[in-house]
Amino acid sequence: MTEPERPSELDETLLDEGRARLFPPRYRAESEATLLDAGRHRQAAPPVDWPGDGTLPEPLAQRYERLRELPVPASQADLYLVRRRSDGAEAVLKHYHAPRTPHPDLVAHLTGTQHHTIRFLEFGPGYEIMEYARGGTLLRPKEAAPGGFTLPELHAIVQQLASALISLHRLGLLHRDVKPANVLLRSAAPLDVALADFGLAGPVGETVPQERLNPAYQPPESVLRGRITQAADWWGLGMTIRELASGDRCFDGLEAEDIKDHFTASRLIDVSVVPDDRLRGLCQGLLCPDERQRWGAGKVGEWLVGRDPSPPAAGAGRRPHTPAPGAATQPFGFRGVLYHHRDELAAAMATEWNYAVDFLLARSGLEMLRVWLDEFTDDEGATARQGVDTLRQDPGPSRHVLLLRVLRLLDPGFPAVFRNHSMSRQHLLALAHQALRNEGDAASVLGELWRERLLPSFDPAATGAAGTGGGEALTDLDQQWQQQHDRWLAGAGTVSDPEARQVLQRLADGSGALAYSLLAALNQPDAVEAAHEAVRATLAGLPERLPWFRDLAADPDLVWVALPLCGHAKSRAQTLADHREAQERAQQQQRMASAYREWSRRQNRPVALGWAVAGVCLIAVCCVVLIVASDRVGWVGDRAVDLAWIGAATCLGVTLVAECLLAAEVGGRFHARYSVPGAAGIALQPLGRWMQRAPLPAAGVILAVLAGLVLGALRYPEAVGISAMVLHLGWVVHRWRDWRTRTAAEDAAVADQGAGFAPAHES
Repeated sequence: MTEPERPSELDETLLDEGRARLFPPRYRAESEATLLDAGRHRQAAPPVDWPGDGTLPEPLAQRYERLRELPVPASQADLYLVRRRSDGAEAVLKHYHAPRTPHPDLVAHLTGTQHHTIRFLEFGPGYEIMEYARGGTLLRPKEAAPGGFTLPELHAIVQQLASALISLHRLGLLHRDVKPANVLLRSAAPLDVALADFGLAGPVGETVPQERLNPAYQPPESVLRGRITQAADWWGLGMTIRELASGDRCFDGLEAEDIKDHFTASRLIDVSVVPDDRLRGLCQGLLCPDERQRWGAGKVGEWLVGRDPSPPAAGAGRRPHTPAPGAATQPFGFRGVLYHHRDELAAAMATEWNYAVDFLLARSGLEMLRVWLDEFTDDEGATARQGVDTLRQDPGPSRHVLLLRVLRLLDPGFPAVFRNHSMSRQHLLALAHQALRNEGDAASVLGELWRERLLPSFDPAATGAAGTGGGEALTDLDQQWQQQHDRWLAGAGTVSDPEARQVLQRLADGSGALAYSLLAALNQPDAVEAAHEAVRATLAGLPERLPWFRDLAADPDLVWVALPLCGHAKSRAQTLADHREAQERAQQQQRMASAYREWSRRQNRPVALGWAVAGVCLIAVCCVVLIVASDRVGWVGDRAVDLAWIGAATCLGVTLVAECLLAAEVGGRFHARYSVPGAAGIALQPLGRWMQRAPLPAAGVILAVLAGLVLGALRYPEAVGISAMVLHLGWVVHRWRDWRTRTAAEDAAVADQGAGFAPAHES
C-alpha cells in the first residue's frame, strides 16, 4: 500500500479574526465527537431499504421527519431537509444513488469537532446526515451580487477554507471537489463558512473516475493525466477565490474536452479579472499550472499574516528541487516539514506558536536551531547564531518573548505578530475587546504586552524593519497606554459608590483596566463614540438617578471608567427603583388599611356600642345581685347598703362611659376580642383547659375563690361598686393598649411588605 503523501508545503491553519494562528490542533482519533444527536454517531448502521416514493426508510423515519427535498445540481444523490424528532433540530440527509462506504478516517474526521468543515451527524450505507447551514452555498450571495464580496470577507473565506483543507490533508485525505457550490454559509455576520460535499473525498492515491470530477475546478495535471494530489485542492481554492472576487466563472459553458484543450494549449488561468492586487497574487500562486510550484499551506499562511510572497512566474515549468541561494543544505524539521530557509521556518513557528514554545524549551529546540544556523554564512545568519547563543544562556522570564526573539533572529522582517495576534492598531483594538469578553488567551496576551513593554519592539521606527504588517507608531501607543492606565486608575478612585469601586478594583486586579486603558490610548473614533453612546444610553435609561454615574458620564475623559460600570449602574438604579416602588406600595397599602379600619369603625360602631352596653349590663347584674344578697343576709346595716347602691350607680356610669369610648375607638373589632363578654371568654379559656386536665382540683379552687368573693361582698357591700369600677378601668386601659399594639404591628407589617432593604444613600 502506498503511504499517503506528506504535505510538501508549510502545514498551516489560518487565522481567526485578529489572530495569526496557522495550525489547527492535530485530530485525535480518541477525542469525543460532538454530534447533534446527543453525542451519538451511527457510522456502523445496518443496511436499509430505501422506498422509491421519496419517503425515509423505517429506521430513519423513527428518528427523523422528512420536511422537503432540497435542490441538488448533480444527479449522484438526493438531498432532503429533515427534522430530528427528539429535539426538533434540522439537518440535511444525503442519499447516494449508488452504494458508498466512506473511508474510516474520513468518517472520524467529519464527525469530529473540526472548524470550517461541515459536521456530519450520522453515516450509513449509501446515506449521510449532516448539519444544516441555512445560508446555502457561496453561489447564492455571489449570484445575488456578482463580485459583491468585500475584501475582509474574501480574506475570511481564504482563511477558513485553508483551515479546513489543512486539517483534511493532515490525515492524508483529499477533498477533490473544492468549488463555491461546495462551500456552505453558516452565518453572514460574523462570516462563517464550511467546506461540504465529501462525496469524492478519500485518501491520497485512491482512484476516482474522471467523469465524476468537475473539470472546471480541476488543475491541469488532473484534467490531462488524472493525477490528484493535495495540490489539486489548493487549485480548487484558487478557482473559488477567483470566482468570488471577480464574479467571473472560468470555463462557463465549456465541455470537458474544451477545458482539456485549453490546458493542453496554454495551461494558464487568467487572474487579471481579480481587482485586488493581493488577492490577484494569491490566485496566481494557487493557480500555478506546475503543481510543484503551486502555493500550498505555507505560502497561503504567509499571505494571511500580511506578507506578500512572490507568486510563481507565469508559465513556470518543472525543475528539480534544489535549495535556492541563501538556503541551508541540510533542512530543519519542524512539525513533519523540512525547511531550508530561515524566514519560512519563522513563519511555520509563528503559526504553531504554542507548539514552537514547547519545542524550543522542552525539546532542546534551541540547541538544534543553533546547530542548523551553522549552515548559513551570511551576516544575518551570523547574527542569528549569536542571538540564539545568548538566548540559550539567558532565555528570559517569558517563554513567549523567547519565541518572539527567535523569530526576529530568523527573520528580521517578520510580521508584527505575538502569540498568534497581529500587532496592528486595528487588531489591538479587537484584542482589547476580546480581553474584556474573556475570549481565548486575549487577557493573557494583553498582560504580557503590558508587563514586558513589547509594543515598541513591533515599531519599525524602533526595530529598523519595514513592511512587518504592524508597527503603526506603537512606541507612542505604548507611552499613551501607560498614561491612560494611570488616568484610568485615578478616575476610578474618584467614584463615590462603594460597590462601583469594588467593580473597578476587580478590573484593576485583572486585565480589564489594561483593556480599557488600551482602548483609550488607541482613541479610535468609532470605538470612542460607541463608548460614549453606550454610557449616554445607560444614563438615559436608568430608572433612578445616580449622581456618581451622572458625574462620570458628564466627563469625556472618564468614559472608559464609566463604560464598565454601565451594568452595575443599571443594577443599582433598578434596586433603588424597586425599593422606591416597594415603599410607595407599602405606604399605599398602609393608607388603604387605615382607611379600611376607619370605615370599619364607622360601620360597626352601633354593633360595638351594643356589645359595650351588654357588657355593662352584665357588670350591673353582678353588682345588684351581690348588694341585694348582702341586704337580705343582714350582716351589715342600712347605711352600708345605701353606700353600696351609690357606689354601684357610680361604677355603672363610669363603666358605661369607658366601655362605650373603647367600643367607639375599636369599632368592628370590639367584639369578640375587646368586649366584656368576649374578653371574659378569652380570659377564662386557660381555666377551662385546666378543668379538662384536672377537674376535681380545678373545681375545688374555683369554688373556694368564688365563695371568698361572695362572702367578702356580703360582708362589705359598699366596696363592691368601687372595686368593680377600679378593676374595670384598669381592664379598659389594658384592652386599649392591646388594640393599639396590634394595630401598630399590622401597620408595620404592611409598611415592610415588598420594601426589601433600604439601600445605602446615593451620593
